[in-house]
Amino acid sequence: MKTTKDLFRIMATATESSMHGYDMKEQAITDVSHSQWFFSYSGHVNSLSATMYPLGWSDAQKENGVQGKSLDAKLTEAGIQLMYWFIYDNLSKNKQQMMSNLSVTEVVTK
Repeated sequence: MKTTKDLFRIMATATESSMHGYDMKEQAITDVSHSQWFFSYSGHVNSLSATMYPLGWSDAQKENGVQGKSLDAKLTEAGIQLMYWFIYDNLSKNKQQMMSNLSVTEVVTK
């Protein structure tokens, strides 16, 4: 069962992924900034929305006919699970491996 701590940790991983994709675009390594994530947390109503743009937040989305993926959830127990796995499923495979390794490390150290 995932907790809010797990959720915010995977959000940090997704944000790092966004920053890496943007840096690659800025350095002209690629034409698009891949896997751009946007998060909006509203603490007063305990809700979170996440949007991921596979080809970056740009005209490349429209040119290639690729839609962003988004999810809105209240941070109840079920909402935390839903949001965590939405983010996890939309991370690259090596970022997923990194998150899996973090979970194993925590279990071993506890």
